[in-house]
This record gives sequence, structure tokens and C-alpha cells, in this order.
Amino acid sequence: MPLSFRAASKRCCVAAPTRMPKHYVRIPDQLLRAALHTPRVIAVYALVARTWLLRGEATPLSSQDITKFDPSFSRGAAQRALVWLIDHGWLVAARRPGLKSSLTPTWGTIRGEPRVWNAADSHAGRPPHVKTHTLDVRLFDLFMGRLIPFDGQRGARVTRYLSTPALTLDDVGSYALLMAGYGGGTTLQLEQH
Repeated sequence: MPLSFRAASKRCCVAAPTRMPKHYVRIPDQLLRAALHTPRVIAVYALVARTWLLRGEATPLSSQDITKFDPSFSRGAAQRALVWLIDHGWLVAARRPGLKSSLTPTWGTIRGEPRVWNAADSHAGRPPHVKTHTLDVRLFDLFMGRLIPFDGQRGARVTRYLSTPALTLDDVGSYALLMAGYGGGTTLQLEQH
């Protein structure tokens, strides 16, 4: 008896993964190429994406929170990274007068509009044509700590196993570029750990 089209298509197709990997953050390839010479921008995007994955919603985050997480960052450098990501459509900021902006990562600008991550979708709303690279979130959790943002004016809380982070956001961004095959330089801290 011949197979129906529906039965044949079920047999030959491989099912896509049902959800995003648990220990990884996806970074769009286009962002990696755009920020090739500024790894800290990539790391700030990954940090926002990491906190978004933990919360499942927009993350209230300020440049002061980032400098608390990575003391090697100046407040100006953190602000420049956030502004660059927002201006280039990699983060969407919901500005609230008197309160911190809430940030949502995007998959890039598609047809003139930023495609924000979507918690209701198992792939966080990633379009199939957007190529990504994964970054192990344990780089943050084990070597830098965990950033716990708070709404309003309160500063974020940082918990870590070490008294000072073993890596910096520059190290994490460099690692993301290396793992994506874009070369760049390694850092002394990366080689040590």
C-alpha cells in the first residue's frame, strides 16, 4: 500500500529542537561581524541575553549595573556599549522616566524593524534565516558571577563564587569571536582559565 504524502514527509524530516539550549546564549552572526573590533559590545549583548533568558522578559539594566558586574569597565565604556547596541538595533530599550531602561535583545533589524526575542516561542522568536553562534553562559556564572537586575532605581545585585571576577567582559567577547571562527586575540585571563 503506498504511503500518503503526510506519512512520507513525517518519516524523512528531522524535527527541530523544541527549545533553546539551556546553557547557551545565541549571538547573531551579523552582530559578531559588526562588532568584530569591540568584543565588549558582544559581551554586553550576551549579558543582556543571559539575564533575559533567566527572567523571560525585558531586563532593567543600567551602565552602573554593568560596572558593578565587571569592575574593569568604566561607566562611560558601559554606556557607550549600550548606546551602540541600541542605536544599531541589537537591543530595544523601553525608557521609563526616573527608572532604569528595560532592555530586550533582538535578532537584528528585519524589514526595518528590530526582531525582539519572544519568550512565548521555543526558539525565542529567532527567524530561520538568522545565523547564530552559541556562547556558554557558564563563562558568566562561574568566572564572573550572576547579575540579578531589579526594577526601578535599585542597583543590580551580583553574586559570585570569587571575590573579584576571574574574567572581564572583554574576555567573554573575545572568546565569543574565537569560538565563532573570527579570530581576534586571546587574553591572558582566557589562556589561564
